[in-house]
Amino acid sequence: MAKKKFDEEFKSVFEGARDGIVVTDLENKAFHLANKTFCDLLGYTLKEIEKLKIEDIHPKRDLPHVLKQFEKLAKAEINVAQNIPVKRKDETIFYADVSSYPILIDKKHYLLGFFRDVSLQREKQGQLKEKSTLLRAQMETSVEGILAVSEEGKTIMMNKKFGEMWKISQEILDTKDDKKMLECVMSQLKDPQEFGRKVEYLYKHKDEKSHDEISFLDGRYFDRNSAPLISEDGEYLGRVWFFRDITERKWSEEALKKSERLLLEMTTQIPGVVYQFYARPNGEFGFYYVSSASEKVIGLKPNLDGYFERFIALVFPEYRDGFIGSIQKAVKEKSEWKYEGQMQKPSGEKIWFSGNSIPSLSDHEVVFNGIVQDITERKKMEVSLKESSDLISLYISNSPIYTYIKSVTPTESRVIMASKNFGEMIGAKGKDAAGKTMEELFPTEFAAKITADDNAIISLNKTTKLEEDFNGRNYTTIKFPIQQGDKKLLAGYTIDITDQRIAEQKIKNNLEQINEEKTKVETIINSIGDAVLVIDSDFKILIFNESAVKISGFTKAEAIGQKYDQILKFIYEKDGQVNDVFIKQAMNTGNIQEMANHTQLIRKDGVKVQVADSASPVRNKEGKIIGCVVVFRDVTREREIDQMKSEFVSIASHQLRTPLTGIKWFSEFLLQSKLSTKNKEYIEQINSSNERMIRLVDDLLNVSHIDTGRKFDIVLDQKDIVPIMKNVIKEQISSANQKHITLNCSADAPHELILLIDELKIRQVFQNIISNAIKYSRENTEIIVGCEHKSNEVIFFVKDNGIGIPKHQQDKIFSKFFRADNVSTLHADGTGLGLYIAKAIVEAHHGKIWFESVENQGTTFFISLPISSEK
Repeated sequence: MAKKKFDEEFKSVFEGARDGIVVTDLENKAFHLANKTFCDLLGYTLKEIEKLKIEDIHPKRDLPHVLKQFEKLAKAEINVAQNIPVKRKDETIFYADVSSYPILIDKKHYLLGFFRDVSLQREKQGQLKEKSTLLRAQMETSVEGILAVSEEGKTIMMNKKFGEMWKISQEILDTKDDKKMLECVMSQLKDPQEFGRKVEYLYKHKDEKSHDEISFLDGRYFDRNSAPLISEDGEYLGRVWFFRDITERKWSEEALKKSERLLLEMTTQIPGVVYQFYARPNGEFGFYYVSSASEKVIGLKPNLDGYFERFIALVFPEYRDGFIGSIQKAVKEKSEWKYEGQMQKPSGEKIWFSGNSIPSLSDHEVVFNGIVQDITERKKMEVSLKESSDLISLYISNSPIYTYIKSVTPTESRVIMASKNFGEMIGAKGKDAAGKTMEELFPTEFAAKITADDNAIISLNKTTKLEEDFNGRNYTTIKFPIQQGDKKLLAGYTIDITDQRIAEQKIKNNLEQINEEKTKVETIINSIGDAVLVIDSDFKILIFNESAVKISGFTKAEAIGQKYDQILKFIYEKDGQVNDVFIKQAMNTGNIQEMANHTQLIRKDGVKVQVADSASPVRNKEGKIIGCVVVFRDVTREREIDQMKSEFVSIASHQLRTPLTGIKWFSEFLLQSKLSTKNKEYIEQINSSNERMIRLVDDLLNVSHIDTGRKFDIVLDQKDIVPIMKNVIKEQISSANQKHITLNCSADAPHELILLIDELKIRQVFQNIISNAIKYSRENTEIIVGCEHKSNEVIFFVKDNGIGIPKHQQDKIFSKFFRADNVSTLHADGTGLGLYIAKAIVEAHHGKIWFESVENQGTTFFISLPISSEK
């Protein structure tokens, strides 16, 4: 009685509710009624639910808490019990928010409970918390100052580095007053108006990104980047700012620009061949640069191709092994290279030469920057030079790079000697810089830093490498202590690495271009009218265009990242079985695969949609298959039209068969009567034409049955196929004899072959193939019919020496109503339906049919049928 009354009052609520609803007896906590959603959530039937109590659907360990919450709900102390663990029938756990209302049925108190599954929400909240923690950790470890601002200009988040870089006091930061922070920032800038104008512009143009530099009153420079904050669903949330201190780089730029001019001057004025030589781990070596002095010093033009071989050819034979060995040793040990020897210039002049270079190491090669000089005069004066201890001075005066030597104390760093190109960096040539301190050559603050760095190097007796950006060029500077008697000095040199940095920037630009191209491709795909999805090698969806969303009913967010078969259910229309083999075959074979006819897609809402198209594999540059592009479209309307056409053919064919049967009966009756020879010929022609019409109607009916899938049933039975094949041959001998064609069965054909077949349908296949062979063979030729028995299949063949099939039409041979161009030469009749029907019959037997043909030489048709395991 209680349930009946309840059903009458709350039936509509139960049927339409998306939450699970259950009625619970307050006294014994037993369930009396539940809606389908509640049953589905727990995995029970309604009858099973009505046998359960509250303690049966919650984990034992959580039961005290659950019962306590139940009591609070019953007493209306709480409206909702959140995150209640619920145990399904299969023992799995999900979490639900439970709300309830007391109801009175037949003067008995019940509790109407609503269960809402919040497992996914609970999981997403945990993920959000984890991502927020990770974001905060990343911001605080960043070398950049980061500030995130809302759409209204309010601070959302900033890291500690931001406050330090902008010198904002903790007192102001604690107020979280955006106006005060902005006043503090603006007061430090050289051009606060431009700063404010740019900020205002970017807040108005939400989609724009920005990169520029800002300068401070105290001489500092910041690199500023800004980008919009966009949520996953495309909502504009505000803007994020990134600041990097580039002060040292800006200070170095002017000096680096000067150094470029001095480097060019040095390479043209140095009385030696300046070069850059590379050696790689794979044994490859060569020159990046050889100065124009090569032709003057050693008589070789500075052409890089083959320069090393041409150089060695000039070295005296007695020096060659030592010369090559010294290079190999320097490359192997990645150490400084020095060598002296004799050579004969192409002009015949004999000279002494010296070569030396310093290695610069990278991950993929060793680069030696050095110089080759004519030291003939020096050799003549070698005795006197050995008496000189100023070897360091000799190195400096011949250095191909920015080089200097200093004397250093804790309070002073003074230039002793500098290379000629030194002025490109400091504005004073090497000879003019000699004897001057850093304070005399550089601004006070910068000079003090250089002096402190130089003193640290001397004190620690340690070589130091610095990366510097100066005047638009990039350099590596090496400073190291040297000993002169009892005096310790500091030496240094700088190498231009601009080309390497340019290459790195090109790589970065290329990556940006790739991202732009990716965006373009996605835009194009989204504009395509057909549904398009792209899957990776793990069958997960990477791209899901708007048409796919429209046809399937799933959003991009629901589809992307999921395996395609979790979203898109392709099935056969006939039996509802899964039909996604065309996707897997495209991935496995590397070929484009067409979707099978009569394929349906089950939309998200359960509606079945007629679809068609194909799957195409995606390959990388190496040809490896890395994914697949699936294209499909809604062909419901096309199928309806095709169905109407097939039904029309079927109805028309049935209507034609009745009068044709009557004509056949009457013509045969007349042929049995006494007729004149002339009249009998007329009746025979009528009978022959009528037979052709009956065969055409039968073919049209078969085609209609194939297309619509109705009445084309295959009735399988264990039959000996050999006599079937031989009977068809006997039936066709008369037609063959008329053209003087020999029709033979292969001598090695088996005497018995039991297969699981439809006898009438297989007979029709042999009749079509053999009659075609006779039609399209010339007179006085031979046709051979045979078969080959394999382990799991039997292959039949019909080989003729006829006109063959033109190569450009061979792909259409199994199409409806198709006849090749060259059949007209034989005046052979036919409907163009026989092979189409034969193919349908063979495939219905799970077999295959194919052919090999050469025009004007002949054709061989093959039919493969599986061997049944049944006895």
